[in-house]
Amino acid sequence: MLPVNLLLDPAGLLAWQTRYFSDPTKIAERSLKWQKLMTDVFPRFQQYQVPVIMLRKPTPKEAVCQVFENVNTGGVSLTVFELLTATFAAEDFKLRDDWTDREAKLKKSGEIYNKVLSDISSTDFLQAVALLATYNRRKAGGGSGGQLQAARHLAVEAGGLPGLG
Repeated sequence: MLPVNLLLDPAGLLAWQTRYFSDPTKIAERSLKWQKLMTDVFPRFQQYQVPVIMLRKPTPKEAVCQVFENVNTGGVSLTVFELLTATFAAEDFKLRDDWTDREAKLKKSGEIYNKVLSDISSTDFLQAVALLATYNRRKAGGGSGGQLQAARHLAVEAGGLPGLG
């Protein structure tokens, strides 16, 4: 079976094709399959236009999140983590990379509290951070700020923080 990524990698495709035709007893059969692949399938990959939505840097993160939600309406439901990743990307904060680093630290540390947290999901972690930030802000008398309010709204809408609103 031909790996699809090779259709856009000429050197890799040529190497794969050489191996594919290496069995002399199957050359005729494989030549027909190869010809069909190159005439029917290959052009579709080459000519496919990936849809792109470009948003300027000053675009409010709420708008970025809304675009992300709207574009994905026909696909799989988005998690709170995915929505927040899109939201914070507007501010050049790479939430997924940050979570990957934090998760690795939690899993490799031998400290007792990290053993408990080693199986925490990205969404669970964000919920805990949002709850702690809300608590600290309210304790300080500041209410809930814009970013925190947006995160809580997203979490509630996605079913991530039931009972908070």
